[in-house]
Amino acid sequence: MSQIQYEDVSFTYDTAHDPAIQDLTLSIESAEFVGVSGPEGAGKTTFAQMLPGFIPHFYDGTLRGEIRINEVTSTTADIATLGTEVGYVFEHPTQQLSGAAMTVEGEIAFGLEQRAVTPSDMETAINDALSAVNISHLQKRDPATLSGGQLQRVAIASVLVLEPNIVVFDQPTGQLDPDGSEAVFDIAQRLAAGGLTVIFITQDMHRLAPRASRLVVFDHGHCVMDDTPRRVLASEAVDELVTIPPTAQLARNLQSQESLSGETTLPLTTAEATQFCQEHDVISSSNGGEQSMNQETGTPRVSFDSVSYRYDNDIQALSDVSTRLYDGCVMLIGENGSGKTTFAKLLNGLLTPTEGRIKIGETLTESTSVAELAETVGLVFQDPDEQLFQSSVGQEIRFGPENIGHTAVDAQVDTVINLLDLEEVRDMNSYELGRGTRKRVAMASVIAMDTSILVFDEPTGEQDRRGRDTIGSVIDTLSEDRLVICITHDMEFAQQHGDRIIALADGEIIADGTPTKVFNKPRVMDKAGVQRPVAAQIAEELQIEHVTSVGEIERHLSASPRTD
Repeated sequence: MSQIQYEDVSFTYDTAHDPAIQDLTLSIESAEFVGVSGPEGAGKTTFAQMLPGFIPHFYDGTLRGEIRINEVTSTTADIATLGTEVGYVFEHPTQQLSGAAMTVEGEIAFGLEQRAVTPSDMETAINDALSAVNISHLQKRDPATLSGGQLQRVAIASVLVLEPNIVVFDQPTGQLDPDGSEAVFDIAQRLAAGGLTVIFITQDMHRLAPRASRLVVFDHGHCVMDDTPRRVLASEAVDELVTIPPTAQLARNLQSQESLSGETTLPLTTAEATQFCQEHDVISSSNGGEQSMNQETGTPRVSFDSVSYRYDNDIQALSDVSTRLYDGCVMLIGENGSGKTTFAKLLNGLLTPTEGRIKIGETLTESTSVAELAETVGLVFQDPDEQLFQSSVGQEIRFGPENIGHTAVDAQVDTVINLLDLEEVRDMNSYELGRGTRKRVAMASVIAMDTSILVFDEPTGEQDRRGRDTIGSVIDTLSEDRLVICITHDMEFAQQHGDRIIALADGEIIADGTPTKVFNKPRVMDKAGVQRPVAAQIAEELQIEHVTSVGEIERHLSASPRTD
């Protein structure tokens, strides 16, 4: 008997017309690592929330069929009973943690206290949970002082301390930097290797596919694929449903050539992709051409002259930064705490330089109000919920241009709604939508202001394949006649859509140039604390210079396998 069994399950929320899950029959064995993906609204979270009993005991709706967990029927068992079997890690740690504890160990103890565990047993359990997620050194820290990645590990520990047999991760890395994301995926992999069943919902195929034993893809409430990650990602049926990792995309593109049609093993890691390429002749006499940045003339959109910024807690966020920014797309990269967000907030006057000066065009920011700067600089925060407040998407987007006296507001709103693929949700409240769509609504509300400078903080965070492609296309269009600045940890996106890359580390600019120039400096990227695009890593192993994209690698590989 399988550990988890869905039998002909359908569920429709009371507030919806169509089922969120339809006719699902699926089983999961003990100690499997099951990856779950698909477009926003496909039914992934609904599928997962049936396991701990959130559906139907918390969310109202019509449930048909049966879900069994180790012979317990989740539709009839209460949440307390199911909680002994299933642990649930939410998207953001603030959804999970009490917020009342003054220390990490106090936060992790919260669940044990509700179960009346003895102090001696509690101490052992807390130490084991801290060790499992590698945060024993944070035991006495105040949770309010931790980074997002550290907080997410505290949230995971608060689940593990209750010793569930099944752990569900519901898109837990959407707001984390690369190091934080890697840590969470590694924890999930270790848990499965240790005998727990792991169900991991994510859009991050690059990290999920090499770790999961199985990949389930949902679309419109249906399970459309359920197989090993290699087989799923080799299928064209999922091309519009998930983001194909660069490693797999490279192999698939080569396999599409007639002479490689017999290939069956799809590489999922950088090492596997490198080996795959080495099995085909590398045209070593040719290297990629190094890009050069356009020589800009005239007045820059933004000028930083010896700018430094120090927070009240004496943290030096920027140190002696000087740069000129012109039209095009500039990608700001660097690890958390490198100064990226401080850089952005200085642009629109939310912060004022401690030293140096900043000019927007010919205007000094220090002598200009935030309201005045907002007419030139539009800023979209990483968390869309920090700037959404209207009762519908349409009203959210029209609020800005209408209140600063723009004419033809209706036409402007229509244009932006179409640009960001929001027509279907125009009349909905933003908080009825998934987080990825809310992000696009926030972007639309700022783009509608028609500013000459736009700043997007983590624009691809929590986006599905369609949303990511839409945002990329929007940035390409906007950057033709204005300055677009993206703060991002998504190096594949930066490579695809950036005209210029600025890498920050410890508040200083350590690299500035084209994607090809910057991403082919591994030591600089290590100092910046970011991972280079996968294609750049593969190209380095293949000794192909000045290459950072899958397409460029393909042009340097022959179609015929080696015979020697």
